[in-house]
Amino acid sequence: MDSPASFLACFDENNLLVGNQGAGNTLKELAAQIAASPEERITLALKPSVWVFLYNIMRNVIQMLDNDAAVGLASSILRSARTLLAAGITAQALASQVEFDILLESNVLLIKPHEKLLCLMFQFLSNSITSNIEMTEKLLHRWTLPETDILTVLAGRENHTELGEAMAILTLNMISQSKSICIEFTESSTGPKLLQYLLSFDTNVTENRVLADVMANIVIRLIECRVLLAIFQKFSRVDGICIEQDNIIYIIDTAFTEDVISVYSTCGAIIAKDILDIARIIFKQTECYMQQAAEILPDSCLFPSALSLLDLLFRLSVEESVRIIMPSEEILEIVISMLKNADQIDAVQEPRRRSAGKPNSRSAFIKRDCLRLVASLSFESRTIQDRVFNMGVLPLILSQCHIDDNNPYLREYAIFCIRNLLKNNTTNQAAVESLEALRTVPSVTLERAGFEAFIDVDSKVKLRQKVL
Repeated sequence: MDSPASFLACFDENNLLVGNQGAGNTLKELAAQIAASPEERITLALKPSVWVFLYNIMRNVIQMLDNDAAVGLASSILRSARTLLAAGITAQALASQVEFDILLESNVLLIKPHEKLLCLMFQFLSNSITSNIEMTEKLLHRWTLPETDILTVLAGRENHTELGEAMAILTLNMISQSKSICIEFTESSTGPKLLQYLLSFDTNVTENRVLADVMANIVIRLIECRVLLAIFQKFSRVDGICIEQDNIIYIIDTAFTEDVISVYSTCGAIIAKDILDIARIIFKQTECYMQQAAEILPDSCLFPSALSLLDLLFRLSVEESVRIIMPSEEILEIVISMLKNADQIDAVQEPRRRSAGKPNSRSAFIKRDCLRLVASLSFESRTIQDRVFNMGVLPLILSQCHIDDNNPYLREYAIFCIRNLLKNNTTNQAAVESLEALRTVPSVTLERAGFEAFIDVDSKVKLRQKVL
């Protein structure tokens, strides 16, 4: 096998290298100088001759990548070039002048078999556009040309986290330049394909925290530019929720912590708009699923997504600007409807599940989180209090104020909800006072203790020792 030095000896087209040994030393010396100090690195990055030198070697080596020595040499060149780009806009311009980026892109199929080399290539391209709108626009334009096959290299490489990390950072660099570039990216043929690749990663269990954090920043950026909904809908399917949509929901749920939400407090309504639209889509799909007639309705993959969104909307509802727009987005009506459907499932399905020895359905937790969100929205809001009253669901909410062995927090959130609905609202207070208890719900805990609940002649719920 030929050595790297003998490769270099063939590439002395511009008298940059002299002789086999000299050629090898020259490349090694350049790498050593780059690593020596930031000052030396900047000096080298701003020399046109350095970029011509690297380009000439790479142009020849890239044709010989079936040779292990050539792959090692190409990796060394890309690492050096990637590092030099950190010098900024001038270095980026010099690399572009020799068309180093185009050289890599036009030979991507030769690079494709070598994953580490492929990662270095995308890292180089990422550094070539960092904080540079002009370079980003050129890259995006090249990648959207019909003859471009740059993303074909990703096929079959799902869950290759090192490559995913490189692509995610490149994507974030692109869409962070400006809102117009972000919109163009999502509307292009390339953008959604790249996002689909990144969203195919199992972000729920990935051990690559860099990838998870970058994906969170990508999704937040898409929300800021009001294009997340469009991307979400591109992945829609008629038979439920796909992995890309599931990962989007998981990412926004984990990304929007209380600290992040507080950062967006002044523009929360704008930021929340896409999230509310996505929630409405998932909630309606969940409703339709729960309305199916089945002896025992299996838990749907929609349930975890609906629960994540209910929890996220509850956190967002602490911001007044978000709490104000939620009702106008039909969120209240949809959540109440989900509550009704979940309650009907519990009444019919749970006894069947128990007799069949099946685990409890997550629909019970949907009831709990629906109540919590309604409680938050109705806090000191006469408008929401009245809307809930007009929907005729006060008896339904009140009926959840019982001990549920399978859902211990249901009672607490129901009481919390009733409290907020009745506070300073005489109409709702009178409506609740007029209600009478009709029946009690059996409690396994009480039965084990030898007691049972009953309703006395005054419609009061009391306990008595169970007669065996």
